[in-house]
Amino acid sequence: MGTYCETRAIPDKMRITSLTLTRFPVVKNDVTWDEFSGPDIFFRIYEGSRPVAQPLHLYEDASAFNTYQFFIGLIEIENITNTFSIKLLDYDGRDTKEDLMGEIEFIPFNPEKGYPETIILDDDGPVAFEMTVEYIYHKKSM
Repeated sequence: MGTYCETRAIPDKMRITSLTLTRFPVVKNDVTWDEFSGPDIFFRIYEGSRPVAQPLHLYEDASAFNTYQFFIGLIEIENITNTFSIKLLDYDGRDTKEDLMGEIEFIPFNPEKGYPETIILDDDGPVAFEMTVEYIYHKKSM
């Protein structure tokens, strides 16, 4: 809450505790992502053009008919009222540029939407995610 408990304080940071991919495109330009198998998927979170997080592991040969909960380390986002994006990528090998499968922009914290523990990131585009979060407040002395 705020100083006198009339309003709830804006968090200093947001911690992402889980991130689940709930939708991605089956094909790109009417062709499968990988020649003989499904895409090897992972995400990367950006603040502007600066990458700020990605999962510990990717999922190999993913099926667009499944959901995927990524194993993540500690992901704490600062500047939580700025615009971020999550890009879903297909990893094709060390010497190959990842294929962009889709991306979605979001603002991690909007006081008008309250303080949900689960945030649905879905703009009806090619990708959608479900994010579970915690809000972090630093104690300030008066």
